[in-house]
Amino acid sequence: DAGFDLEEGDYLDLDNLFTVAGIDLGLNPNLYIPVCYTDNCTAVEDLKYKVIFAGQVEGDSCEMLLELRFVAEDLCGNLSDDVFTCQFIIKDNTAP
Repeated sequence: DAGFDLEEGDYLDLDNLFTVAGIDLGLNPNLYIPVCYTDNCTAVEDLKYKVIFAGQVEGDSCEMLLELRFVAEDLCGNLSDDVFTCQFIIKDNTAP
């Protein structure tokens, strides 16, 4: 299945990441989401990362571009203005 195990409104777990097209990105120690947000009243380790979009943005069943977009949320419920976007190209190269 070419998609994410996350949906809009879910929160990312930066320690375990997520799956894309059935591949668990959390199992690869070289993949991580960098800490790009800071806050005046919430410690960086206490920020949450809310998914605002997870889906296909272009392509077809042979090759597609998937995007995951999220924002930071502080302990007061304030959301960052900046959106972090991850893109994944999925190619079907499996013979029938």
